[in-house]
Amino acid sequence: MRQATTGLVIGKFMPPHNGHLALIEFARQRCGNLIVLVGARPGEPIPGPLRLEWLRSLADGNGRVRVDYTEDDLPEAPAADRRVSRAWADYLKRRYPDVDVVFSSEAYGGYLAEFMGILHLPFDPGRKAHAVSGTAIRENPLRHWGHLPPPVRAHYVKKVCVYGPESTGKTVMTERLARRFNTAFVPEMARVLFPDRMPAHEGEMRAIAEAHAREIVKTAPQADRVMFVDTDHLTTKIYWQDMFGRTPDFEPWIVEANRHDLYLLLDIDVPWVADPLRESGQRREEHLARFRAELEEAGLEYAMIGGGWEERQRRAGEEVVGRWPDLKEQTQENIGG
Repeated sequence: MRQATTGLVIGKFMPPHNGHLALIEFARQRCGNLIVLVGARPGEPIPGPLRLEWLRSLADGNGRVRVDYTEDDLPEAPAADRRVSRAWADYLKRRYPDVDVVFSSEAYGGYLAEFMGILHLPFDPGRKAHAVSGTAIRENPLRHWGHLPPPVRAHYVKKVCVYGPESTGKTVMTERLARRFNTAFVPEMARVLFPDRMPAHEGEMRAIAEAHAREIVKTAPQADRVMFVDTDHLTTKIYWQDMFGRTPDFEPWIVEANRHDLYLLLDIDVPWVADPLRESGQRREEHLARFRAELEEAGLEYAMIGGGWEERQRRAGEEVVGRWPDLKEQTQENIGG
């Protein structure tokens, strides 16, 4: 059989998963050029433009693959229904007159090919090799984590911010939680950028906020279902107010990067540990109240974590597993670590 010249894969890709990527690779190997069409409708649980962005980052690396997009008013997906498939076939034939083969894992692929007068090459019928669906992923992404490519993982990863006043154990807790859950973490960037001194002006405070947000964005695709972040932009805001008497305006991308699913607010019921990069411990109660107020005013989900050093570490882990039970299987105690 001669190789087809232009192939077509269509879908919602809500979200894209490894089964979709295997279908695209199967198709790419069997045609000269491949079009991947993302179909979207208003109000869907994952915005169409985001799905397009994901697919382009995953599939556009090969020059023979082009990812397109439509929000045209068509019947709800070309399911295994001849009437719906005919409407889609008419649309696709007009939009892509040079397509001569369609690839799919569904029965509608045969209907589309019939109505378009082209070839249908099925891939993994019944989803035996990739037993997952977008619906199942949306319902419980953590349970189906192994099917998700990195950009989609970054969307679904649970972000936990370890948060609170100075000398409450945030750095140690963040690192130990990451080890316990076998995942990635983001350190406090103030100490990375200025290890020997406090920030001297507002430009340096902004540099901290930007570097921290960039590190969150960079780390998210590498994390395994959950990631831990040492402090956030609200922390920077509080100390910015203290040091320079003004409230900063953060760019939207910084705020978005700092959108956490859970805050662990560390109590001050542990001894103060002196450090040249810390203020005196005399303002701990004031700061704790301000840290809590920031969370409550923003309506953010948080848990108060107190007790001695080991007790608060244990309670923090329990809080995370209590919210997302599927994470329990990846803790060190469950893999023999």
